[in-house]
Amino acid sequence: MKEENVTGLFCLNDDRLGFNQQFKGQESTGLYAVNADGTKLSVLQQLVALEGETVVNAPPKQFAVIDDLPDDPNHLLVAVYRGRSGLADLFRVNVYTEKLTKVMNNPGKVRQWLTDRAGVVRLGISYDETEEAREVIYRRDEKSKWVTIMTVPADGEEWEPLGFDGDNRTLYVRANAGRSTSAIYTYDPEQLKITGTVFAHDTYDAGGIIYNRHLKKVI
Repeated sequence: MKEENVTGLFCLNDDRLGFNQQFKGQESTGLYAVNADGTKLSVLQQLVALEGETVVNAPPKQFAVIDDLPDDPNHLLVAVYRGRSGLADLFRVNVYTEKLTKVMNNPGKVRQWLTDRAGVVRLGISYDETEEAREVIYRRDEKSKWVTIMTVPADGEEWEPLGFDGDNRTLYVRANAGRSTSAIYTYDPEQLKITGTVFAHDTYDAGGIIYNRHLKKVI
C-alpha cells in the first residue's frame, strides 16, 4: 500500500488499528483494519479510484462509520448506502472478517443517525433534498417505534442533536430556541422540552462543538 496516503488512524481494540487511505488527495477514502504488528490486513471498504470525475474502481458497498461500539471491540456500526440515493441501512462490520450483519433498515428518509452510550441507534434526521423541513425521529429503545419529536423548517431555525447524556435519555442539542444566537441545551425527548441551558452567549453562536461519548462531555 505505497501509492496513497494514510489520512486517519484510530484504535479499534487493544490489538487492532483502523485507518483511512485517500486517493490522490481527493475526498474519496478507503477504510482498513490491521493488527498492531502489521499482520492480518482487512479491507473494510475498498478505496474508490477516481480519474477526474470518472469512477474507475467503485466498491460494491459504500458506507459511513456511525459508532465505534466500544463495548463490542470486534465491530463497527456503519451506514451502508443504497446506491447514490444518500439513504442507508445500518450494519455491523466485523473488523477481522469484513462480514456485514444488518442491524436495521432505514425507517424512512433518514440521512443522519445518533446512537446512545450503549451504541443503540436512538435518533435520526430524516429529509429529502426537495423538502423544506427536516424531521427528527426518536425511539425510547431498540424495541420501540420511531416517533417524530421535532420538525425543523428551512427558515434559519436551528435544532441540532449532539449526543445523549449518561442517563441515555437526556439529549444535548444546539438550537437558537427563540434567541438571536445558537446555544447548547439539554432536552428531554420524552417530554419534548428543553430542560436546561449548558452554554449561551448573547453575541456569539455556540459552534465548533465536539461531543465526546467516551469523555462523557460536550466540548
